[in-house]
Amino acid sequence: MIRKLSIDDKEQYLSLLEQLTTVGTISDSKWFLLFKNIEECKNIEIYVLVGVNDKNASNNDVILAAGTLLIEQKFIHGGAVVGHIEDIVVAEKARGLGLGKQIVEHLIKRAKDLNAYKVILDTKEDTSGFYAKLGFHKHEIQMRMDL
Repeated sequence: MIRKLSIDDKEQYLSLLEQLTTVGTISDSKWFLLFKNIEECKNIEIYVLVGVNDKNASNNDVILAAGTLLIEQKFIHGGAVVGHIEDIVVAEKARGLGLGKQIVEHLIKRAKDLNAYKVILDTKEDTSGFYAKLGFHKHEIQMRMDL
């Protein structure tokens, strides 16, 4: 099942994000503020894919994958919107089960529902094949400045 991130998901979600990148220390009070800021921002949606972690697990609300959709309002293309997919991660123990595909397809559908004219994302060279199988293609280049 795919659902929006809940304020009660702190430990599981941050632990999952650690499999993607450095998270750092997020206290309960900081989590609460960050979550409320994101929740109030109408152009950021974070989704989690939950399920049973293993056949003997009693908790069937284990976060196995996650992804974020950012909606950018534009003046171009008649005031259309662009969907930006970010922070796609699948739990190491659940990789190879098609969960990454499910979460990305959910975000694409959500972008379509919001009338996005395109969906874009950044990825590493070694994971670009995964996104190509979902219909994404390389387009121009990304540039970055670390601050």
